[in-house]
Amino acid sequence: MSEIGADYKIVIRDADGTIVRVHSGESDSFVKNFQLLLEAGMRDSAVTVKDLSGVNRSCKGFSCITASDPSGVATRHILAGASATPVSASDYSLGSQIANSTLRYEPGLVNPQVPTISDGFVKSQIASRSFTNVTAEKVSVRELGIAVLSSTFNVLILRDAPLSGIEVPAGGGIGVVYTFKTGI
Repeated sequence: MSEIGADYKIVIRDADGTIVRVHSGESDSFVKNFQLLLEAGMRDSAVTVKDLSGVNRSCKGFSCITASDPSGVATRHILAGASATPVSASDYSLGSQIANSTLRYEPGLVNPQVPTISDGFVKSQIASRSFTNVTAEKVSVRELGIAVLSSTFNVLILRDAPLSGIEVPAGGGIGVVYTFKTGI
């Protein structure tokens, strides 16, 4: 049986940049929006998806780039949140996204790498992003997501929650990497 999935890796650093913990896991879910946008691409036609605000939008195709568009730095690419609400296929946003003023979102890197074959999967690192805790308190990251730009709207395609033990120290940060995979 062939399948599609994703893995994530989170590197937690203290204020001095020292790695204090590495956490990795398999993604909980590509949400319904992901399948709908793939359908739109295959058919070369628009589909109806919910954007991050929950509004139905007619969309076709998508991009994840934030490096050249700072207006999307906290609304697309890898996003971080604080909610422990379990993932649902109908999710269209994080349960409680952490504000850029608390956990600074560095521009996301869309850096697909040459696919490799490993453990019965074709794998490719797709995206990475760093976040810096700009507060004097630790910040708990309980969820991650990936939102893309589709027809000028930001659309969630993947959500992972609840994560546990991802405490970003005051002045510290995390680096998140997503690798997509398909079964062979």
